[in-house]
Amino acid sequence: MNWKKKKKIPKNYNVLKSIYKNVDKALDILHSSKSIDNLGKLMHENWLEKVKLSNGVSNQIIDDTYNKALSAGALGGKILGAGGGGFFCFYVPLEKQNGVKEALKHLI
Repeated sequence: MNWKKKKKIPKNYNVLKSIYKNVDKALDILHSSKSIDNLGKLMHENWLEKVKLSNGVSNQIIDDTYNKALSAGALGGKILGAGGGGFFCFYVPLEKQNGVKEALKHLI
């Protein structure tokens, strides 16, 4: 972890704690009979927390892509990769997948 991130830990403590608690929530969803759609919703909650950490977490292109996916039926998503490039992983119920694919067809 770089020193800029370490320096922000006290300021971001509550957000980091919320993200940390989502691990237990995800495990509960995966190990229970709860709808797996709850995992997608949790991914969305986690995304909303993560973007609070820093202006560098997202940008207009990422925000637009994420919002297009949600509008088309995704329940949540996560960006994968290390700064400057990567991919999104979206949770999309089966019946909404074609719509999300269509909405994001301009992407790789």
